Amino acid sequence: MAGQERSQGERSVSILPGLDWSVRYGALCDCPVEPIVETLIDPDHPARLFHCVWEALARDPLPHRSELDPRDFPALLKWFMILERLPVAAGKGEQADYRVRLQGTAVAQMMHRELTGCRLSEFCSGEALASRQRVLARAIHEAEPVFARATVTGTNRACVEVSLGFFPFAGAEAGREQVIVVGAPSDRPLRQHL
Repeated sequence: MAGQERSQGERSVSILPGLDWSVRYGALCDCPVEPIVETLIDPDHPARLFHCVWEALARDPLPHRSELDPRDFPALLKWFMILERLPVAAGKGEQADYRVRLQGTAVAQMMHRELTGCRLSEFCSGEALASRQRVLARAIHEAEPVFARATVTGTNRACVEVSLGFFPFAGAEAGREQVIVVGAPSDRPLRQHL
């Protein structure tokens, strides 16, 4: 969004003054995600680290988000986006939409703005939206995390890969499941600057 006017309510987010993601790279929300196997992600990547936390939780068939204690993993919180599934009208054949319940600071920078309270369909479109809907539905349906990767194009056509983990949780009501998305650059040095 560098060089473009920002709409009212939309603000640039920068965690490190020397690295403004929105100047160097495109918005993560504009890029499709492609499922991958977990082992293609570095063992010290935030998604792999959170997978250990998720695996330790009791499931029936999904763990309850209320069982998470953020004090157990404070360094991972900046990479979080918590999405809540919204009800779909029966028989309409529509894909579920999701509302952002919480967004970490590093994710806000990669998305180019704060999205808490927004619907997924308000900031993603086309294949970027469809690919996320498929991955989210799969994580909830299979009651297992799904790992994915997105390629973000930057200035001078440079590309950066972002690896993500989609971790399903039971919602307070049936059909209102939540998914914690943990997304961070695959590149270790870049992660250290966000």
